[in-house]
Amino acid sequence: MYTVANYLLDKISKLGVKKIFGVPGDFNLEFLDFILKNDKLDWVGSVNELNAAYCADGYARVNGVGVVVTTYGVGELSAINGIAGSYSEDIPIIHIVGVPPTFLVNSNKVVHHTLGNYKFDEFKKIYENVTCHQVWIDFINPIDQINSAIQSCIIYKKPIYIMLPTDVMKMEIGPINRDIYFPTIYDFESVNNVTNDLYNKIKNSKQAVIIAGNKITSYRLKKYFNRFVNNAKISVVNTMYGKSSFDESNDFFAGIYIGKNTADKQLQEFVDNADLIISVGNKFTDLSSSNFQLGFNKEKMFIIDDKCVCYDGKQIDNILLNSVVKKLSNMEFNYDGINYKAKNILSKSVDPKDKITYDDFYSILNSTISNDDIVVSDMGTCSFAAQYLNLKENTEFIMQPFICVNWF
Repeated sequence: MYTVANYLLDKISKLGVKKIFGVPGDFNLEFLDFILKNDKLDWVGSVNELNAAYCADGYARVNGVGVVVTTYGVGELSAINGIAGSYSEDIPIIHIVGVPPTFLVNSNKVVHHTLGNYKFDEFKKIYENVTCHQVWIDFINPIDQINSAIQSCIIYKKPIYIMLPTDVMKMEIGPINRDIYFPTIYDFESVNNVTNDLYNKIKNSKQAVIIAGNKITSYRLKKYFNRFVNNAKISVVNTMYGKSSFDESNDFFAGIYIGKNTADKQLQEFVDNADLIISVGNKFTDLSSSNFQLGFNKEKMFIIDDKCVCYDGKQIDNILLNSVVKKLSNMEFNYDGINYKAKNILSKSVDPKDKITYDDFYSILNSTISNDDIVVSDMGTCSFAAQYLNLKENTEFIMQPFICVNWF
């Protein structure tokens, strides 16, 4: 018998997901049985829902999409801090919540794990603030509901919230395979116009710089972005939150820029005096901009964001970040301006006989990083030093700075 639960898990598997994180609870136990019977998915139990949410977040950062399963009420409320962090940093998470059966929801009775007020959508209202799509799967149209939710998760790179009743998940729907459509470009003409305008700006620039943001990583665009940079031959700076968005072993990597408190003052001067600042997938926050003390002229910015492009005082909406970056990756450019080469900030030699200082620790740590490593940094004091670690080829740097201080 092929059920709604089978369909949901098959769609998750087709996204490339191999592990599902979560905690068993009375309203998701039967769904867990479906997971255990699926030979393409592994169940990874966690000690609590908050840890499960962070596991899904980390898995998504490395593999593209994460999945977490909790029970209704008590479970989902425990997970919300991790989900909120994923939302703030554009990490696609599928959060599946096992909810009471439909007949019980419609019975007008007080049920455990609720607020005792006969209402079953109170927690959904909370999740509306930290997910891009919320849906209560019903008997009428479960296939389209599931497809629409997953589509939103992949397109907007945000968590989604799927409420799966214990009776609906077992409903037989027969063998069915309906593809989910993932559009990559909203407006072909607009994409061509903005990329042509950027081409001309690059051609006329004498000192251009590209600022790489965290959305390059969350949108899985590193390959295309690197190709764009290699074609354009323009210096790139990573931000504190966008570290590893651009390959730091690349010849065009110029260093880490955080505004006034940038460690390399020559780099700071280079960026601040640029006549063209191309910002790709950035979120400039207080911590990543030295409390909003950015020295460059904002009127010289060409901003490529997740759903719009801004330059010359205008904003062009309904353009996806991946559409623009992929288009740029296939273009040839004619830049003949100045570039800047990154310096090794953590190059201090350490005498084993001396006491280890804070600077010594990061210099030693820096020497241990190899190709294909994953470096995970807590938010706080250590993150300000960790941003200057010299990442090797294909090294990932993971940090969740917005919502949670203690990510792991």
